[in-house]
Amino acid sequence: MIIKLIPQRRDDELVVSKRGDVLTINGESFDFRELPEGAALPSSAVDC
Repeated sequence: MIIKLIPQRRDDELVVSKRGDVLTINGESFDFRELPEGAALPSSAVDC
């Protein structure tokens, strides 16, 4: 999994963790196990 981060100013705390193919951002889990190897999602697919 390749994660590209873009710097941004936030007034709240951003908490991110990864376990296998599950990414958790501020308590919301995103399960990417069904995503084929090499696939990509646009940044608009995840609202955070």
